[in-house]
Amino acid sequence: LFGDWRNFFETMEVTEEKEQNGRRLYTVKLTARDVPPYTATVDAETGDLLRTNTQWMRPGSGARMAEMYVYEDYRELHGLRIPFKITMINPYHGRIVMQFESLETRLDLDEGFFDLGPQRKE
Repeated sequence: LFGDWRNFFETMEVTEEKEQNGRRLYTVKLTARDVPPYTATVDAETGDLLRTNTQWMRPGSGARMAEMYVYEDYRELHGLRIPFKITMINPYHGRIVMQFESLETRLDLDEGFFDLGPQRKE
């Protein structure tokens, strides 16, 4: 959701423009094949993504569950604005807050760092 939406979503439609707490906000409906639609709230002045609402499928049941993310505490890092606080809210997990203290870029990582295959015991 922090990249170019045209690379993932098939349609993007501004459904509302409003003012809240002195900020002009856009509500955007984002749709892509095979995933539930997203509703995103964007700050019109900064372009910051403030909130997303969607539904996710509960594995094995086919039931959909509402999920909301709130993005706050944006900071400039290497020319990008990044939220350092992300709150996920849904009935299944409750409220989960991720607060980043720092972000590092250009790290040298071992070749297998992102290999998610089964771990071997040696």
